[in-house]
Amino acid sequence: MNDLVDIKRVNELKAIASGSFSFELLVKEYEKSSTGLINQLKQAIINKDLKVARTVVHTLKGASLNLGVTTLAALCLDAETACDYEDMNRVKELQSQIIEKFSSSLKELKQL
Repeated sequence: MNDLVDIKRVNELKAIASGSFSFELLVKEYEKSSTGLINQLKQAIINKDLKVARTVVHTLKGASLNLGVTTLAALCLDAETACDYEDMNRVKELQSQIIEKFSSSLKELKQL
């Protein structure tokens, strides 16, 4: 396992992929949905809506774990906790890290 993606999880997904269900398709869908979620997170922060922010990072965490994107999932968990504690400043700090790790993790997934 590297620091961004759990290779074991990726290999498990590749092993069960067949036909119209491919790892590449999973990555494309992950990119599409996660990009939307990140945009929703940005808007939730602008609106100072911790409830929406929490729902968004929770969903992003789950999607990331499904593909083995563990570092991003951990950041999302931290953001969930910050939302629970109503710490918008911490959520804002984590947003930039989430965006950065999403970008680098996606690049890594596409190379596997």
